[in-house]
Amino acid sequence: MAESDFILNRRTVLAGMAFCGPLREQEPVSRPPHILFVCPAGTVKSAIAREIFRRRARDMGIRVEVRSRGVKPEDHVSPVLASRLKADGVDVAAQPLAALSAEDIAWADRIIAFDSAIQAPGMSRAEAWDIPSWNDTYDRARTAIAPYIDAPLKDIARK
Repeated sequence: MAESDFILNRRTVLAGMAFCGPLREQEPVSRPPHILFVCPAGTVKSAIAREIFRRRARDMGIRVEVRSRGVKPEDHVSPVLASRLKADGVDVAAQPLAALSAEDIAWADRIIAFDSAIQAPGMSRAEAWDIPSWNDTYDRARTAIAPYIDAPLKDIARK
């Protein structure tokens, strides 16, 4: 290769760089918001909210990571509730039942608590959602949770 070829190539590269503009560092890929739902038992209100929130976020094209936990985990899903949830495509068993831990609280960007879970240790930054019983008043609970779900998703979408 002749020296003039090198100079021409170097000039071509420099001209191309000037044409493309300055090199910018790429924006780091941000992690999705972490949302934690907590209820006394971990199988009804928090698990249902987790699945509805997850579905609604997906429908809106919003990336989130969602967990649900129980203060004292136990299965409180009645057979009637299980049937209603299945008909609505809500799988509360999509995530294993787990007890609330300090790691969960540290992981969460936003914590939502139901009923007495708001008083559990470490829940000082949690917000309380007042949802009727899913076991006793399914239709009322389903209607009541919709605006609660949409408000934080709208906040996330604006960011």
